[in-house]
Amino acid sequence: MPKKEVRLPEPERDALEDDRVLTLAEWRKLNALPERSARRILKDSDSAKRPVLTQLSQRRYGITVANNRRWQESRAR
Repeated sequence: MPKKEVRLPEPERDALEDDRVLTLAEWRKLNALPERSARRILKDSDSAKRPVLTQLSQRRYGITVANNRRWQESRAR
């Protein structure tokens, strides 16, 4: 069965509320990352090189819009 495509809401990235939690699939799409690269980033042992994860339930994680923005800013050259 093919995977369901994840679509972000229409508003611009900056218009998203900072506290909104993105699923990992939404985060990957927002940052235009291939699945393998996203996994590599999230599994990095150096926590400064990955975005802060928010635990939603025992097995479910997400990334807030604010934490994604901070991560993007830390990666800027």
